[in-house]
Amino acid sequence: MDYATDLDLRDLTVKSLKVSEGATVNIKKGKSYDFSRGYKVTLSSEGGERTYTVKAGYQYPGSDFNHWVKDAFKGKNDINGWDNGNNDAVAGVTTTLTVNEDEQIIKMVSQDAKILGVGRFASGNMFVGYFNPKGFGALDMKDYSDGNELIDFGRPFYGRPKFVEFDVRYEGKKDSCDLYVILENRSRTSNEGKNRYRGSSDVNTMVASAWYRATTVDSDEDPDVVSITDAARSGYKTIRLALKYGQPLEGSPIFNSSVFNNKLLNSDGINNSMVRTDSPDVFDVTHIRVVVASSALGNVYKGTVGATLWVDEMRLFY
Repeated sequence: MDYATDLDLRDLTVKSLKVSEGATVNIKKGKSYDFSRGYKVTLSSEGGERTYTVKAGYQYPGSDFNHWVKDAFKGKNDINGWDNGNNDAVAGVTTTLTVNEDEQIIKMVSQDAKILGVGRFASGNMFVGYFNPKGFGALDMKDYSDGNELIDFGRPFYGRPKFVEFDVRYEGKKDSCDLYVILENRSRTSNEGKNRYRGSSDVNTMVASAWYRATTVDSDEDPDVVSITDAARSGYKTIRLALKYGQPLEGSPIFNSSVFNNKLLNSDGINNSMVRTDSPDVFDVTHIRVVVASSALGNVYKGTVGATLWVDEMRLFY
């Protein structure tokens, strides 16, 4: 089921409330409360008091990958709330992201793409964000040595999940795939907090992260891995990751990424950088980033042609 991306769990109204006769509770019908972190609800009756923690959450829209729409080039390569870095290009570029109509999955293939005769490696990918929102043409895009600067990562989200699961299959040909989720707080509130509009005083604070990078989907070496089990779909694995609130764990692949780099390689690029915090409870979650990619270093155009990642579903657990 899809949910509205503007569902603010920090301000939810109690629409119905029923307690036993003679009992009272410390919340009221028609009043709003912050259920994003877990609101303590105390029930009082003749038998005494009991306190419950009520926490709200939702799945990010489209994360079952079953609802596809046509992109601007007539290919059925888009999901509402998501984007990919291979469908917004000129003639001669073959999209590396396709959907199998019968299985309703993402299939991402790393390719040697050709942009106006210029050879560039392209990782198959799907992410929560906006690809090339400034509308650069192919000749301009080839000047970006870090393709992430062409992407405005993240969209509004207010949940604080504990775990995330991906159902995946991977044929990496000695390449590595990337699967990750980042929760962040953005000081900028206008224009949905989009990074393309951020100024020098705007700060994106990383509240939590979970990252998987490996040559196979059987590896449990990354520190955020909780378990790897057989998925419901034959041939797939379910990778469960724990969202680490605050500083990432030592050995996390996030330290081998550009997430914390605030110096743009191209001055016209989009600044997606974040800062870390030792006090994640101080910050509300306002945005989520999710990336799945067939080549982990695809943003710098490195990887193995033919590396293929299939993703069946992503699930958040609260």
